[in-house]
Amino acid sequence: MSVRIVAVILAIVAMLAGGWKCYVVGRSDGRAEVAQMWDQERAKTAKAHADEQARARAREQTLQRQADQDRQEKHREIARLTRQRDAALDSLRQRPDRPADAPSQAAAPAQPGPSSQGCTGSQLYRPDAAFLVGEAARADLIRAELAQCQAQYKAAERALNGDQ
Repeated sequence: MSVRIVAVILAIVAMLAGGWKCYVVGRSDGRAEVAQMWDQERAKTAKAHADEQARARAREQTLQRQADQDRQEKHREIARLTRQRDAALDSLRQRPDRPADAPSQAAAPAQPGPSSQGCTGSQLYRPDAAFLVGEAARADLIRAELAQCQAQYKAAERALNGDQ
């Protein structure tokens, strides 16, 4: 009987060893499969990230080109406004200077009733007219800056919303 017991024990040990080997091999195969799936997922994520970066770079370059165009347009507008201001100031050379002994009209009280003269600015003295021309030119320059700022803001907003 003892040979039978030894044979049964050896058979049980052999089966356990074979089962352990299958467990270890199966587990390592499972690890390899999971590692492969993980590598595929990381590769897919890296590609998606690279694609998104490329799209963002393209949007950035488009926005930069638009900003450069807006800036050039603003500079052309400023040059036009500067020429217009200089021409207006040059035309004021024929106007007289304010006399030193002339009282200021700002201190005079308003008269009731209709005025006999219109208010066109044609009677303004040279320094007063030059001041007003300068203020109008400054306002136009601010308007040109604002137009460029608004154009860039709208372009950026369209890019963020995906409208481009």
